[in-house]
Amino acid sequence: MSNPVAGLTSLIPRWLFILYAIAAVGGAVANNVITFYASGLTLQSVGVPLRRYQATMLDTSVSTILVIYVVFISSSFLTDVNDFLSLLLVWIGPFAGVWLVDGTLRRWSYDPVDIHTIRAGSRYWGWRGINVKGLVAMLAGAVVCLLTIDSPILHGPISKALAGADRHGHDPPLQVVSWVEEEASGFGQLLLGSRLATGRIDERELRAGIRALDDGRPFFDHAREAGLEPERTSEATGALANLTAWIELHIEQGRVLEDAGEQLGVVEAIAGYVHADIEILGHSDHAGATPMGHAATPGSSPRSSSSSLSAWRSRFPARASLPSER
Repeated sequence: MSNPVAGLTSLIPRWLFILYAIAAVGGAVANNVITFYASGLTLQSVGVPLRRYQATMLDTSVSTILVIYVVFISSSFLTDVNDFLSLLLVWIGPFAGVWLVDGTLRRWSYDPVDIHTIRAGSRYWGWRGINVKGLVAMLAGAVVCLLTIDSPILHGPISKALAGADRHGHDPPLQVVSWVEEEASGFGQLLLGSRLATGRIDERELRAGIRALDDGRPFFDHAREAGLEPERTSEATGALANLTAWIELHIEQGRVLEDAGEQLGVVEAIAGYVHADIEILGHSDHAGATPMGHAATPGSSPRSSSSSLSAWRSRFPARASLPSER
């Protein structure tokens, strides 16, 4: 499920869900007490006029509100978490770079008194409490990140110009793609996953047009219950971008490799799907009282049907295979 907390509302009694939700939110806050304390110290270090307990309570309150939003209000827990993590790099990378350079230049030797003094007179006070060089370096790094980032909700102009490449790291040399409902028939659709990746099916069709054969519910609902995120369908089109080569791994369903005594086979071409609608014409009649010469029941002429099938099969010698006409 896309939300591990709110997704349980239909699975457990309401009173139990309330207790579970309180424990989930309370646990998320309690597990980060040390983090809240440290962030409170950070607020004080940048000059926010709060006592230590006040700064900690402020951070705790803000974090609790965010947890409640993500767990109970947001439509997708995993999407929000992934988006948040993808944007952290914009500031945390430059911040870490400035911190490492400052520590290296000072040989990691800081005055324990001055570093906690947030007023003029401290050797670390800078210009009105701001280290201008460090701030400029951090802002410059953040700008570079914004220009080159390629995250689910933010695409920098340089990244767009490079066809979606994210210059924060090396492009992955190998990409693994797993198609959903590629050969299954639960929704009456073949090649559903690859059609999504090529943009031939949009979110509107997933929400209303493509439905399960057993219960009639849309694919969108079934996908969310299975833990997928169908609302991010538009992102699937990037899975096939900038490919140099394509290899499909498949478990053989026949016996060719077994008969040949081989464990691995490389296929250079495959047979495409052939769809055909067969209509059998006729009308029902009384089997006992109708002379055979006047009968027009479906399938009354096996010989002519067999001949037609053989003629049709001969048109597709390499693409289709029909059972023997016996």
